[in-house]
Amino acid sequence: MIIRIYAASTCRDNGRPTQMASAGVVLVVENDIQVKKRSMAFALGSSSSVLSEIQSVRLGLASVLVAFRKNNVELHTPSHYVIDMMKSIDNEYIRKPYKYVEQIADMRKLLESYQKLSVFLNSDSKEILEARQLARSVLDTQKNIDF
Repeated sequence: MIIRIYAASTCRDNGRPTQMASAGVVLVVENDIQVKKRSMAFALGSSSSVLSEIQSVRLGLASVLVAFRKNNVELHTPSHYVIDMMKSIDNEYIRKPYKYVEQIADMRKLLESYQKLSVFLNSDSKEILEARQLARSVLDTQKNIDF
């Protein structure tokens, strides 16, 4: 079995009082018999673009049941920033006074719960584009979608 997580986000008016963000996640579970897909979109309210990138990955990682985290899991994200946060093993970013310290630490804690996780920078696969479109679909309504 292999589980693929595709996580993307979108943000409007980043850095302004009117900023709004959302995240999209597409989960694909494959085994020898079938392929199952689950698509979700999350309204993040007044989040920045950086925070929405972190949140999309956190939500994707959290959406996999604990019992399935021992399987091969691929995480796909278009965010260089998030991948850099994952690679920073020396916790350089955590030690610096930074406003997303808790969210980054939580993301790293989720990463530790996976036994066989591979991370990919991916900005143009159809699943990443779908995750981004899902995020856009809830940006105005700020209502979550799960199907």
